[in-house]
Amino acid sequence: GSKCVQQVVDETTQAGKYADARQLVNAAETKTVLGPAQKKLSAELDGLMTEAMTANQDLAAAIARIDQARANARVAGAPLLPTLDGSGSPNRTYGQLDENTNGRNSYQGLLTTNYELDIWGKNAAGLQSAEAGVSSSVYDRDAIMLVLQGDVAITYVQILAFQGRLRIA
Repeated sequence: GSKCVQQVVDETTQAGKYADARQLVNAAETKTVLGPAQKKLSAELDGLMTEAMTANQDLAAAIARIDQARANARVAGAPLLPTLDGSGSPNRTYGQLDENTNGRNSYQGLLTTNYELDIWGKNAAGLQSAEAGVSSSVYDRDAIMLVLQGDVAITYVQILAFQGRLRIA
């Protein structure tokens, strides 16, 4: 629902390349002074844009693909980081060891670190490929968003034109 719209706004703001949906729809408002009738139409169109972006399943799927691509990028970057493994084991020996001791406790621990040198750049190339997949998913989402906004705006203008014709007739 509105989570999709908020996620779109957050991601477009974060990327810094695109304005959020409201700024795209109302770009003309910043250049001209709107009268009361124009403000009403602009608010109505803004509401339609928000509703369309909230309810559109293609946009929601595109956002899910971005999340999936980001997860894949995290996985692809993992081989570039060192690994750290640890294990431990306690041991208790029972029985009379000497006249003062009934048993013995011993503890063992093992800590291992591992790092693979990426001499040929295979892991770095995998990470770059995954990051390109994220960018591709973001651009796909942006394209869907722009097409959706364009369709809503065109339909809205067509409805206004038909209403104008009905008033004349």
